[in-house]
Amino acid sequence: MVKLSIKPVWIGGFALVIALAVAVRLAFALAQFTPSASPIGYVAQDDVTNFNFKSGSEAVFRVNYEREFWSGNLFAYLTSPEGQLGGNTSYWTNGSAAENIDAQNFDTGRLIATMKDDGSKIPFRLANLSTTQQSYLSSPIA
Repeated sequence: MVKLSIKPVWIGGFALVIALAVAVRLAFALAQFTPSASPIGYVAQDDVTNFNFKSGSEAVFRVNYEREFWSGNLFAYLTSPEGQLGGNTSYWTNGSAAENIDAQNFDTGRLIATMKDDGSKIPFRLANLSTTQQSYLSSPIA
């Protein structure tokens, strides 16, 4: 009967071959890093009005960002006294912040203000701006 014995050198050599094979596969599996092809965006953490949920009237705020449209939205959800979200029940009447803003009258629903060249405060409307300020808005270089 032939007695087989495994030499420690064989184990080391076999382990080296396996490690080399794994390294080669990993090198081909990893994509090259190209900064210009990297995703642009922001992944925000949820935020709460208060970390003590016992009142039952706390809200969790959640944001999303869409790179393709350079757009985002803000959502608010009520929590239970145990800190559980109330499903998809929005804290706001129309759902998200964008829907609430869109539902407002553009002229009377909110105030976006600026100043004229002389420092007087005015609503941010094209007709209210000076000629110089209007030229900044139509120029590709502000």
